[in-house]
Amino acid sequence: SWGRQIRAILQQQPEAILEQRPLAGPRGEVEFWRRKAAHLASLRTQLRGDPMRRVLRVLEVTKSSQHPPLLRLAREVEAAYSEAEESARYLGALQPPIVALDASEGLDDLVAAFRPLLHSLLLVWRHSRAYHSSTRLSHLLCLVSNAVAAKGRAHLNSTLHATTPPTEAAAALGSTLRACGTLKALYFEYRSAAFEERPDRPWPTPQVFRPLDMFLERCHDQLHVSRTAAQYETLHGVELGGQSGRALSARLVQLSAAFASARSALSSSSPDPLAAPAETFDPAFCAFRAAVKSLDRQLACIIGQAFDEAQSSEAALALLEVFEPLLEREFLQAELERVHIALLADYAADLQQVRAIFDATTDDPACDTGGRGEDCEGHSQGDTASEPVGGLFALPTQSSQLLRAVPHARLMPPVAASLHWSRGL
Repeated sequence: SWGRQIRAILQQQPEAILEQRPLAGPRGEVEFWRRKAAHLASLRTQLRGDPMRRVLRVLEVTKSSQHPPLLRLAREVEAAYSEAEESARYLGALQPPIVALDASEGLDDLVAAFRPLLHSLLLVWRHSRAYHSSTRLSHLLCLVSNAVAAKGRAHLNSTLHATTPPTEAAAALGSTLRACGTLKALYFEYRSAAFEERPDRPWPTPQVFRPLDMFLERCHDQLHVSRTAAQYETLHGVELGGQSGRALSARLVQLSAAFASARSALSSSSPDPLAAPAETFDPAFCAFRAAVKSLDRQLACIIGQAFDEAQSSEAALALLEVFEPLLEREFLQAELERVHIALLADYAADLQQVRAIFDATTDDPACDTGGRGEDCEGHSQGDTASEPVGGLFALPTQSSQLLRAVPHARLMPPVAASLHWSRGL
């Protein structure tokens, strides 16, 4: 029975931590080696004590079959104690950054703990025999990934609520994604440094961050939901003009209500989407995306019809301004590409007309009054009223007189600035 108890202690491995506690952090591994080292130290003291020595002597003299297994067990205890004591000693260097990681209250504190933690991990890998292997290092990094994901989840749970505006939710999710992504960026930096030092013992691949990757993937899903909600919120209160403006506006109200219903269905399926299991969240999220794609197609048709009924370039530009937040959506971009081409063609035609007017009057910007001493509208030249120049600008009458009297008046302000601006059209 005593031998079986010793065997049970010898067979304890840190990999069992994740089996017992799937969300355990790196502090659990440090405590594991300390406990194992303490247990093995007690067994080592017992095996080296006088009572055990006398038992071994008797078994040796009597040539008992229990003598070799007992000696082998004692040697295994010595080897296991040496490994546990060394691991506990070197992992003690991780204690300060692990405490800082667990005590971090904001994203800035969390990011500040990454580099000291990875630097200490590099030192452990460099000097420890147990953690010079990829297997042990992978397990420790997986625990670090658990801790970072837990901190990110706690930050979002304290920031996001049911009434949080979508824009604020998207900003919080984006900040969390950037903060957690910093860990992986720094890991590649230290992984490269370790590879330069020992190419034959490379650090594990980034798959060790699987728990963190799953959390980041869920954050990306929630970011998609928040951004989509922020975009569809811009449809509230939009009133379209034109022949079919009232009908199109009513359809926009229906689309907004349909999106709210799809989002509500997603929220009800997973009250805590960041911690919901994949088998619950993934089907609901797929249904939400399918519903949004259908709404995008309908919205593209509405926008296309509104642009077709626009009476002028100004009206088309006003529509672009109204629907600007939605222009990033995939299904709308295909429809808006056609609209953009038509709008640019109309705008180019307007510019050609303006250029033709300018070219026709550029040699003599002043109006021809037939020598009557009046401006284009019959005012006396002594008046300070303005008269059109080239059909585009209004200049004071005194400036018009200056244009006739002084050959280089066009090079003087305000005429020069106006002409320079018009040539840039």
